[in-house]
Amino acid sequence: MVTLEHIPSIYVISYYNSLYNAWHNKCGGTNVNVATLVGAIDGAIAALTSGGMIWLKELQNPGGLSSYSTNILIVEEYHGTLKFYSNNLQIGEIGYDNYQTTSTDLASYSPTGSVFNGRVVTVYSTGIGGGIALFTYANSSWHYVQLS
Repeated sequence: MVTLEHIPSIYVISYYNSLYNAWHNKCGGTNVNVATLVGAIDGAIAALTSGGMIWLKELQNPGGLSSYSTNILIVEEYHGTLKFYSNNLQIGEIGYDNYQTTSTDLASYSPTGSVFNGRVVTVYSTGIGGGIALFTYANSSWHYVQLS
């Protein structure tokens, strides 16, 4: 049998009635209602003493947060893209620009959009020497391998 104690702690933060509201998913959880997004996130982080997830509903991660442990995941849902943060670093992304097309040669192409270590983008090129390649961002630059 599943009990509330076995459900991971999740705070959903949204903007409503001129306040940022952090709503806890468990009965008895603390709800936070403050004037700033940073205040709402910091309040949720402080309440997640055993870890959990903070879901930013149609809000962008403002950065400048208090440090938080790696057992807290912040998920940013904004304009159809999901971004994932742990310990103040972006660690993943799901969005519309993970597949890109270009008429540029793959050797001189750099994917557009977010840049963070570990990002992977599939690119289709119709240019000279075109084809399909996987690009990944690591150590401050894009690297690729051509698949076809």
